[in-house]
Amino acid sequence: MKKFKRIIAAVTITGALFASTIPSALAEEQPQPTELPPLDTGEGFSPFQDANGTRYASAVWFMWINGIAQGVSETKFGVSQPLKRVDAAMIVGNYGIEGLNQNPKKAPFRDLPQRAVRTVSALYDAGIINGKSQTLFGSNDTMKRGEAAILLSRAFEESLTVEPTGEYEDVPARWNDVSPNWELDKSDKFSDVTGRYVKPVHLLLDAGIVQGKTATKFGVHDPLTRGELALMIHRIFEVNKAIPEPAPDPSGELPSSAKGITMSLDKEIYSKSETPKLIITSNNPVNQYFGPEFEIEEMKDGSWHKVPFNEGLAFPGIIYTLKTGEKHQESISFNDGLYESPLRAGQYRVVQSFNNVNDYKLTTTLAAHFTITE
Repeated sequence: MKKFKRIIAAVTITGALFASTIPSALAEEQPQPTELPPLDTGEGFSPFQDANGTRYASAVWFMWINGIAQGVSETKFGVSQPLKRVDAAMIVGNYGIEGLNQNPKKAPFRDLPQRAVRTVSALYDAGIINGKSQTLFGSNDTMKRGEAAILLSRAFEESLTVEPTGEYEDVPARWNDVSPNWELDKSDKFSDVTGRYVKPVHLLLDAGIVQGKTATKFGVHDPLTRGELALMIHRIFEVNKAIPEPAPDPSGELPSSAKGITMSLDKEIYSKSETPKLIITSNNPVNQYFGPEFEIEEMKDGSWHKVPFNEGLAFPGIIYTLKTGEKHQESISFNDGLYESPLRAGQYRVVQSFNNVNDYKLTTTLAAHFTITE
């Protein structure tokens, strides 16, 4: 699987301000940090000749640049090729679903290729996907459009369900309170959408994620193509991106976890002689970038105040990329020589901001709290 072109790199700063670490298994893949990633201009340019200049262009670019899906060759994405069930599951897993078990019990399917065991097991554990039987996943079977609707609705139902209030009053409310007998219902739009497909198809339809093959047919039993799934995943991203940000906390408090990104420390209480370990993980479906500079803030008189670094201290002008499912670690120093004033006993927090690689204006700022004792 071709991943996004940059991964987190190790950094050492004179004075041991912090040290980043990555798993040794990734060492050979480790390129040097480079300039900020290019923003999506809407042109959707990628190496895939069958996508560029078509309705799939931006979606395929999004999938490729974020390492969600690779092409069937170096120059072809395969927009019209049908997807195997195992490949569809892998793509959804690569996009990322918040809250998935990172160490799931192995699924009972004996036909899973090794590359898919962990992802399918996590989706199965969460009740997002099932097999063709108790012991067979149907890895090499073609994923149908109706099956894809069920998969995506289970994975993203919470983020795609729209309350029929305010500006959304015109959105159908039929799926906000579904009858327990919905399996017997028929679609009022598509003649081939019945039974278990009704709720998933209309959930995605109402959210603008899918369309029918014709005005009266969804194509429930038609093969799902690679291009179609790319469009669906990209639209899910766009819908979630459009959700308004919550209002800032007037107290100045910051979360330790938001948008699938979590920042924590290995302990809550330290002495001045100890070295805290900052741990950052991401289950956000989109890669994030951040700089090496972070902030230390101290709680004084009921509010947070920035602890200035020494004026002569310089951070390297590089950017790191945090990929979906990846962990980043830093060791933070309490060395008095790094700060204008020595850190004293009290309550502190480390503050770091992360930017969406597709839109630098989408920023997530997190804080990890700790206490220094005498």
